Amino acid sequence: MLKRNVLRAVSEGVLPRDEAERLIGEPLEEEHRQFLDRRAFMRLPVEERRKILEEQAKALQEHYEELAEREEPGGGDFLD
Repeated sequence: MLKRNVLRAVSEGVLPRDEAERLIGEPLEEEHRQFLDRRAFMRLPVEERRKILEEQAKALQEHYEELAEREEPGGGDFLD
């Protein structure tokens, strides 16, 4: 319960990260940082969140298109 409250205080900007690490007795792990980043994201205005999501979607689309280009259609070990 303490850890959750400390993470919430950090995400709301009430508590600095170094103080949070001192309180919970361990460094903030990557999963905690992602949680904090998500909370900060949700505090952004809706239009800014949409813009960020659109940019991420475009980047993923390009990534998957590159993957699709590398794979041969109908390729594999099976022969007809």
